[in-house]
Amino acid sequence: MILYAEIATWLISAALFTFWLSFALAGSLAEATDGYVQGLWAKSLVTILGGLAVNLVGMGVSKIKATKIYSVKVLIDKYPFTTWQCLLTLFNGARSKKVIRNIAYLPGLKQVSKTADSSTLILEDAERQNKKIFIITLLVLFIGVFALFTTPLLVSLIFLNVKKLLLPYLPLEVIKDLLSILVG
Repeated sequence: MILYAEIATWLISAALFTFWLSFALAGSLAEATDGYVQGLWAKSLVTILGGLAVNLVGMGVSKIKATKIYSVKVLIDKYPFTTWQCLLTLFNGARSKKVIRNIAYLPGLKQVSKTADSSTLILEDAERQNKKIFIITLLVLFIGVFALFTTPLLVSLIFLNVKKLLLPYLPLEVIKDLLSILVG
């Protein structure tokens, strides 16, 4: 079984890191600089690759296929998850080796169980997929891909418009104070 929920969560996390990186580099994305990378498209691509790299370091590699569980499972309980709750649960990444996550679809009923020796916790889907759950999961997946690739362009447009509207009317001292606050 393909774990679409894991892939969607990984892409949304990469989009959030790209969003953060885009705001950190907003001035150099929109302005002409004398660096190695010239042009908005090339800088956007480097920002996207940087967001993917930070996500790879932070969350690790996303699991694509479900893990087979050969031991006896003891059911703890079943919980209904919304899309948002499932995303927040999966944002932790695959950090713990004592938790097996076989969640393929974002919303729906999830079952929490443990192995017979209580050494591993297992999170998995408790109900079969239906079209609604599958479409919601694919929609979140496509939103993650769309956000990942459009974030640097959107941030540079926001930066250019704010600069065009506000900066000509602000005194130089206010601009210096704002920059010192933002830079730290």
